[in-house]
Amino acid sequence: MPKAGDGIGLARLRRRRTALALYGLLLVLPTAALGALHWRQLTTDHRERLADVPWEVYDAGRRLAEAVHDELHPLVEGEDRRPWYQYRETFFPPGTIGTEFALMRSPLAYDPAPTGILAWFSYEFSDGALAPVTLFGGAGDPEEWERDHPALLATAADLVLHDQHGAALQRRTHFPGARETRLSLSVAAINHSAETDVECMLDELAHLRTLETSEIDIHQYGFHLRFFLEADGTPRLIATRRVLLTGSPLLDEMPDCFSTLRDGAYLVQGFFIDPDWLFEEVPSAAATRVLDGSQRFLPASSDLPAPATGEETECIHLVKELGFDTYTDEDRAFGALHVAVNTTDLERRFAEQERRFLGVAAMLGLSLVTGLVLLLRSVRRDLEYAHQTENFVAAVTHELRTPVSAIRLYGEMLRDGWARDPERQADYHRRIVAEAERLETMVERVLEKGQLAGAPSEPEAADLNATLEPVLEGLLAEREGAAQDLAVRLDDGLPPVMLTAEAVGSIVCNLVENARKYASAAENPTGEPILVRTRMRRGRVVLEVCDRGPGIPAEQRERVFEAFQRMGNEATRTSRGAGLGLHLVRTQAEALGGSAEVVDRPGEGSVFRVQFRLARTGR
Repeated sequence: MPKAGDGIGLARLRRRRTALALYGLLLVLPTAALGALHWRQLTTDHRERLADVPWEVYDAGRRLAEAVHDELHPLVEGEDRRPWYQYRETFFPPGTIGTEFALMRSPLAYDPAPTGILAWFSYEFSDGALAPVTLFGGAGDPEEWERDHPALLATAADLVLHDQHGAALQRRTHFPGARETRLSLSVAAINHSAETDVECMLDELAHLRTLETSEIDIHQYGFHLRFFLEADGTPRLIATRRVLLTGSPLLDEMPDCFSTLRDGAYLVQGFFIDPDWLFEEVPSAAATRVLDGSQRFLPASSDLPAPATGEETECIHLVKELGFDTYTDEDRAFGALHVAVNTTDLERRFAEQERRFLGVAAMLGLSLVTGLVLLLRSVRRDLEYAHQTENFVAAVTHELRTPVSAIRLYGEMLRDGWARDPERQADYHRRIVAEAERLETMVERVLEKGQLAGAPSEPEAADLNATLEPVLEGLLAEREGAAQDLAVRLDDGLPPVMLTAEAVGSIVCNLVENARKYASAAENPTGEPILVRTRMRRGRVVLEVCDRGPGIPAEQRERVFEAFQRMGNEATRTSRGAGLGLHLVRTQAEALGGSAEVVDRPGEGSVFRVQFRLARTGR
């Protein structure tokens, strides 16, 4: 017949299993529901992504066109800020008329052209169809300039004829608004004159200074962009601007080298944009920045394959998107770029997301299993802690009962007059005091544990030996009149360490008391006393208490420092204590920034070692 205790045990076991099952269910069900919702969202997003492919490819084309525009726009803006008088071999900068006359070299003629510009050109529109064209940009590669110079010069000359006989420059709507400034008449006259009349300018420098206070209006229009194909199919990208300089009657009586601006001037200035840079280099570089992995860039090249099956494509006409004026439909269609979005890439990405989802699900499942295992271990630890607490309660009960009973017994004997002999009375008083001290020690250790768990004292730099000496004197005095069981060896010259006097006193008292309790000198065969020593070990100051006791098994060396941990059963234990001494040793050591450990002593016994943090290094 089963016993009642067995039924209670089975009931507790069933309750624990039910609790674990409910806990696992509460974890698994929400996780499975969230996983299902996430999977549904993944599939929904995939379907919506496929439906958005046409808009995506359009948006990718728009972003690519904007990226190319963002590269061209700063180039045109930078040239728009260039003063009109720099379109010469040399120029005269404003505000430099003095006792000497000096011309500066123009960056257009002597500096390499920036990326995207082939050459600059300038001519005077008021000179008519036969106006000479000045071409700049030969400061780069001489061979390349010698090859391209004739064709660029011929194109600029054709542009003069076209603009003279056409309506392009006559329609103001083709040009951005003018930027009006004023400039010293002398500076304007010098920069509009022929550069070969330097001697005339030097001779008439005094007359020229008389014009420095007079100013004329400068109307500088923004650049007008145009694109066309030459007869041989060569693409030309040209930016031109107008510069209008008003005349002045003050130049009527001046020499010919200054009077060219008498009736004003109508200048046309511009530059050739590199088509390879704009149609190939810039789009290719921009595509790497603005397109993602599912989008493919197809440059304007006839030898590239057609878009693959299943791809959505968007055609980008850069000539139109960038605002270039053209003359024919063929010009407007030149340099078409394509952006393609391949749905197979989307399927591949969805498959990758699917694999990642399954991987996360597997990891989550493993985490749940791990959590349950850790929960079981935590339950075991709680049971062990409960067992330790039970031992502590038994130990405290024993420790409290024994001194209280002894104090009561000796007190009653003294009260009732059983001990009339003065020596016996003194012995009873001594026993009462000893038991009271024993009770006080146990209470202080419990209070000390709570204090360390709350707010431990801040350590200070001090000499370990000097702090130990009064404590060791008290420990030696306890054995006065009996066989001394304590030996002390403190090495000289130890560096200061971080400590508090209370912590050091607690550490050494607990270690010595533990050694006297479990490895007293009277019980070991050699009769060797307990050794307390300080020394340097591996660059650290250590305090060691060495005994010749039975030692501590390797598997128990960490557990002996746990609170309430005592080997054996409290019901049958004969040694005193509540299992707090060694725990307080480690707690105090760690509060000082050090550590505590126990190792085997050569020969036999154990060495309890406390390492202190050096004060000079702050470690």
